[in-house]
Amino acid sequence: MDRESIGAEARSDHRFRPVRVTKRTALALACALGALGLALLALASLFGGAFQPLDSVAHFRAHLALAALVLAILAAVVGSTLLRLIALAASLAAIVAGATTGVYMVPVDDVSRLSFMNTAAGVAPAPIGSIPATASGIELTLLQMNLRYDAVSEPALAAIRESGADIVTLEEVTPRWSQSLAAIADLYPHRFDCGLARPVGGMVILSRRPFADDLSICVPDDGFAARRIALDEGRRLTIGAEHLKWPWPHDHWYQIAALEPVLARLPGPLVIGGDFNAAPWSAAVSRYAKASDTRPVAGIGPTFLPSALPSWLKRFAGLSIDNVLVSEGVSVSEAKTLPATGSDHLPVLIRLFIADLASKG
Repeated sequence: MDRESIGAEARSDHRFRPVRVTKRTALALACALGALGLALLALASLFGGAFQPLDSVAHFRAHLALAALVLAILAAVVGSTLLRLIALAASLAAIVAGATTGVYMVPVDDVSRLSFMNTAAGVAPAPIGSIPATASGIELTLLQMNLRYDAVSEPALAAIRESGADIVTLEEVTPRWSQSLAAIADLYPHRFDCGLARPVGGMVILSRRPFADDLSICVPDDGFAARRIALDEGRRLTIGAEHLKWPWPHDHWYQIAALEPVLARLPGPLVIGGDFNAAPWSAAVSRYAKASDTRPVAGIGPTFLPSALPSWLKRFAGLSIDNVLVSEGVSVSEAKTLPATGSDHLPVLIRLFIADLASKG
């Protein structure tokens, strides 16, 4: 073989030699593209009001943003300059998307300073702050619990007793649960049941104070119950219990649409506790809040995780789908979750203050 042939063969081998990608480069590329994809998906979920499937993604927005940040950091550590730029873009997108959830996850005493996040997320959350000593009104405690239809009753009943709550809103109350609740009738002599015959149970409102006769609503197909509670000196407080179905592709949005005229007629002041199967920053909760002229309470945090996973993870990695909504005239001084019972949802305890002028009539 002559030199020219050898040279041509060498050039041919060089031209078609496959590019070798190291494991480090492959890892960095996967992390960068994964971070960008998750971050863009989290941002896209802001448009759930226009496209319902995106709102189903919105309930996981905080998780998506956090995962995107972790992948972006890995890409920046092991990747090339180009991959670091992609990771930076993903990080910025994740931070913007995650910020729209943070305002709901932590107690905030002045939400007006977070105008961008409020606008992006929908309805601004109800702030949490101390009640002025000179304020005139009534302090109440509300406990919100999804009991889980097939859970053992003793831990939940003990939690209700220990909470000292004045009002309790319950979901997934079956006929069996109804019998178990008789054990706390000494604490809550006033009780309203709605839709207990449904496959996963219905809603129950328990109260230490008597119900007024001017309002009694039960819409079992849409998971809603409401009563007016008589406070004192002619003052009233409307309490609602809600259990929405799962988001799209399930009937979640149809229920909200059907309830809008009912919610619009509820007299204030108003407090609605429930398992919304939706995060407080979602378009679904925003639409519900607008219909009822309420705002979701800030600072509750994650509340749900499937029972197959450790219960202690609920506070950190769970979904924020158990919410309390309050209207004008209702202030919140504390919002927190309680230890897990037999349910896959954490109990939520809210301390409320009902201003005198707001509760007349």
